[in-house]
Amino acid sequence: MKKITYIKKIFIYLSFILIAFLIAISAKVNAAIAPVEMVWTWAGEDASTELMVAWHSNYPEGTLYWTLDSDTTFKNAIEIKASGVYDNTSYEYDKISFYEFKVSVKDLIPDTKYRYRIKCGTTTSKAYTCKTAGTAGNFNFLWIGDYHTY
Repeated sequence: MKKITYIKKIFIYLSFILIAFLIAISAKVNAAIAPVEMVWTWAGEDASTELMVAWHSNYPEGTLYWTLDSDTTFKNAIEIKASGVYDNTSYEYDKISFYEFKVSVKDLIPDTKYRYRIKCGTTTSKAYTCKTAGTAGNFNFLWIGDYHTY
């Protein structure tokens, strides 16, 4: 076995450090947004009759399918067409481009469970459920602030 000289060892070591450094400074994360992503629901102005649905997508147009929770096949669902607002946010560590959707569903029945799903492009999301507030009695809630809220 040949001995590697001290100079060659230093050269190999420094080469690895240089390659690692170049990879680190040139690597950028480009987050890919799925057709339907980051779905969330919250109460509208009157939590007993209005709910809000929001999501992100890589498509500019989408459809919200909304129905009672008992309609598990979405046979009686209403279709609400929506247009997303383009967001091209850049951060120090990545660049994200997506369409942000916000839909208000009004005239709902108090204290009722609903089911919804979202379609963007050819992708339909899983079914989500939510419930409107009742109109009387005590209730519990959790408040979380977020600058993306409606």
